[in-house]
Amino acid sequence: MFNLYFISQSTCSILLLLNFALKNVACNPVVRTKSGCLKGSIDRNIDGGKFYQFMGIPYAEPPVGDLRFKAPKPKHPWKGIRNATEEGSACPHRREKRFNQSVPLVGDEDCLFLNVYTAELPRNSATMKLKPVLVYIHGGGYVFGNGGRAKYGPKNLMTEDIVLVTLNYRLGILGYLSFSDPTLEIPGNAGLKDQRLALRWVQDNIRRFGGDPNRVTIDGESAGGSSVHFHVISPSCRGLFHGAIIQSGSTLNSWPWGKLDGAISVVNKIGVKAKTQKEALDVLKSLSAYELVRVLEQMGITECSNDWQDISPVIEYPHEGAFLTKSPIDILNAGEQNQVPLILGYNSKEGHWMNYQQMAAKAMGTWVAPFSWECIIPWQTGIKKGTAKSKRFADTLERTYQTETPEENVVNAWSDSIYDVGIEQAIKFHLKTHLAPIYAYRISVITRLNYLKRSLNLWDKPGVFHSDELGYLFSQSITPKVSPGSPEDIYRRRIVKLWTNFVKYKNPTPDDELNVLWQPVESVDPIKQLDIGENLTFVDTPEARRFVVWNELLEESPFIIN
Repeated sequence: MFNLYFISQSTCSILLLLNFALKNVACNPVVRTKSGCLKGSIDRNIDGGKFYQFMGIPYAEPPVGDLRFKAPKPKHPWKGIRNATEEGSACPHRREKRFNQSVPLVGDEDCLFLNVYTAELPRNSATMKLKPVLVYIHGGGYVFGNGGRAKYGPKNLMTEDIVLVTLNYRLGILGYLSFSDPTLEIPGNAGLKDQRLALRWVQDNIRRFGGDPNRVTIDGESAGGSSVHFHVISPSCRGLFHGAIIQSGSTLNSWPWGKLDGAISVVNKIGVKAKTQKEALDVLKSLSAYELVRVLEQMGITECSNDWQDISPVIEYPHEGAFLTKSPIDILNAGEQNQVPLILGYNSKEGHWMNYQQMAAKAMGTWVAPFSWECIIPWQTGIKKGTAKSKRFADTLERTYQTETPEENVVNAWSDSIYDVGIEQAIKFHLKTHLAPIYAYRISVITRLNYLKRSLNLWDKPGVFHSDELGYLFSQSITPKVSPGSPEDIYRRRIVKLWTNFVKYKNPTPDDELNVLWQPVESVDPIKQLDIGENLTFVDTPEARRFVVWNELLEESPFIIN
């Protein structure tokens, strides 16, 4: 056996020709990108159809040494053929249970990798009909997660005629450290800039995998959803995509935002006094990647909407290469966003995730901010906790959420405050100036495929939890066996069809195959949402009725992000 990694570029060309000559023979596919050749592998979708997969593709130089905390640099070309049959390292994090110290830390700072899945490789990209592309950005609160197959497997989506890309980006302090001092050259948003560089990689290379760079849709859930919305409002991302799906997150939620110079507060909270930005940076530079993960953990957990994160995306000072230098509200009011078709929405009971985190954190002895009715007032309103106005707002909200059991009332309040209201506000602001269609949804379907319900074994709790829809879009390590024609199979294919129709046509229902016409939003009173449940229908939702109260409060104290 010889090592494919070190063979010459000319041998790469020979193997490319052999791929085409032996197209019916099971062999490792080889693709030449602008950075070098890749050897992939073959897998099968849920229907048994063949697709090619190329994993662990580096799209940036390792963000270590002088590049730590800074904007990523494109990957230098390599010689020979790189093995792309295994996933690259995740970025450092404590998996999904960041409050659970018994879960090991994983990942490596050299983590800027992406994965490409495609059913067809071009013999000649100039004559092949190129396929639309879906680029998926994982969630995880900007502190955990990765784009790997355990949670974002391609077997469901690869039943449709698209190319799928998933990716990693830097998390936590490594991804979102920011300083206002330009001499430190760390203005923030490195993790978002990682995603932007991955999108540029797609523009430069996706033809080699049969994908059309002129038909790219970006999608993400939770922090991935708010990331997608950041790309929609960022002028620096113009031309990198042509449609966007925003699941359970937006830039008008409270939790995606960090504080410029928040590192000083972080360092002081862990017991190291830093008087200047430079002193805070020196402290954080001296720590290992895993120590940086633990630093954020030491600060405890807050899910309160009126708490502003110390480390997360920020509005940067103007400079070359900046990701965002203006408030999203200012951008939307001026119509300066990327004018692409949008899908935005949420699940029926997003707040069960926060309720679970609170209970689990307390059981682990981790500090957690307690729920209160003042806690759910978003910080963007500028209303200070403890003031007369805050208490008046809190009393109004408490009266609004008294329709179910005490636990479910709190869950509904979490759902709206942390996710639903910010998404509804994003739709309202987009409608003022957006020139492309906007589709709104709410997911209420419940089967054994609901991801978080299955992960936490909380089948006794009503509604669809945060991230539950991922079990329909993606094949996962916890996916149960699904029989053809079962409810799970029907709903899985239905959601995949809606999403991939949008990827292909920028319209989730271009025909009557699904027996519904998903119409774009035209008015905010109320916002017309497609309920994706056992049926596809437009219904009057409990959230819509609660939004009336929120909108009255927000007219008095509108969102401000600056």
